[in-house]
Amino acid sequence: MRRPPAAPAWRELPRWLRALSILALVNFGAFVIGAEYLHGDALNGHVAAGHYFLSWHGTDTEVSRAVFTYSRDHAISMLCTHAAAIIGWLAWRWRVVS
Repeated sequence: MRRPPAAPAWRELPRWLRALSILALVNFGAFVIGAEYLHGDALNGHVAAGHYFLSWHGTDTEVSRAVFTYSRDHAISMLCTHAAAIIGWLAWRWRVVS
């Protein structure tokens, strides 16, 4: 049975994959800092009777519609950048192994 190669050195990765990985990490860091600052995020929050709430560890924080929209959009962008980075890594590893 053929063993996969060891983890590649950072310099061996294509430039696009390094950039995408850094973007995903920075976006994740910004999301965590933003969620801490805002006391929650919109993906866990909810809208009730025209009021917008972010949720964080069971605590709801009422925010404006603009803040709620920002939080939701940032969370979705974080999920997209992570999915793109994971798919990029898998595609690159598949090309290297085969």
